[in-house]
Amino acid sequence: IVLLPPGQIQFILRELEGRVRETAMHRFGCRVLERLLEHDCSAIDGLIAEILQDIVDLATHPYGNFVVQHVLEHGSHEHRCMVVEALKPEVSRL
Repeated sequence: IVLLPPGQIQFILRELEGRVRETAMHRFGCRVLERLLEHDCSAIDGLIAEILQDIVDLATHPYGNFVVQHVLEHGSHEHRCMVVEALKPEVSRL
């Protein structure tokens, strides 16, 4: 994944559609998502949208939290703002 150009990660993203939550909560799957999030391209917008759907559960999960941290570290300014806004109401739970 690290060596693939951004235009060539589409097939991986298609396979992950609808499975991002379970992949993020897997001890090896979270690493795949982390590497994908390091790609600076608009192709990962769908991936981030799925992460945002389960952001609180992922943020509190032993493996999912690494994926959330990667969005905050490698995501665009817009992505980081969406994560912060989604987590704000749940701060006391975190």
